[in-house]
Amino acid sequence: MSDWQTRCSARKQLQLDAIPPAWLVPLPPDDERSVIQTPSVCGLLTPRELEITNTIDIDLLLLNLRTAQWSSVEVTRAFYKRAIVAQQLTNCLTEIFVERALARAKEVDDHLHATGQPIGPLHGLPISLKDQFTIKGLETIMGYAGWIGRYAQSDCVLVQLLYECGAVPFVRTNVPQTLMVRAEITTSRRHFKPHLTFSTPLRSGARRSIMCSVGPQTPTIAT
Repeated sequence: MSDWQTRCSARKQLQLDAIPPAWLVPLPPDDERSVIQTPSVCGLLTPRELEITNTIDIDLLLLNLRTAQWSSVEVTRAFYKRAIVAQQLTNCLTEIFVERALARAKEVDDHLHATGQPIGPLHGLPISLKDQFTIKGLETIMGYAGWIGRYAQSDCVLVQLLYECGAVPFVRTNVPQTLMVRAEITTSRRHFKPHLTFSTPLRSGARRSIMCSVGPQTPTIAT
């Protein structure tokens, strides 16, 4: 096995290891053509988590967060679990950082409890980011095997603004190599459409569309 293949294999294993074992779900048979309903029927999400993740009105979601009807920790965990189900079905994520995201969500909840005021207009809202937006301490591979092991020294400006607005970045979504057309990249596994599992998405940003297809999702940042 060549060096780049070894690096890619190790990177894929790290990605798998980032998924909490309790969040692994039984996968449908290979010949099942649509997996859109899987997050709702797999048993991983509680009824309350399904209620949260089925909320498509962002204004209502933000209202429940800033009035403490729902905590940021439980909202982040709910959307994370749904995203992880989507990942197992379609390979739509590049970066999975559960503990870090939940720690940020707790920080947001603690601020609201201590001051009675939200941090900002996006208080407690989980937000996914396309892979090119750097987050301090995480790799930004962009599909390049040669970029494996490069860790960002700082947050990009957009991520800084999201933190200032009270948001909770919680996953990064996959991209084709160099953001070009091809759907298969060497640093991750092949990606699939949830409504047509024998085919793959063929554009940059399609992985975010995949997450939405598997169920309602919080906002994402992409270009």
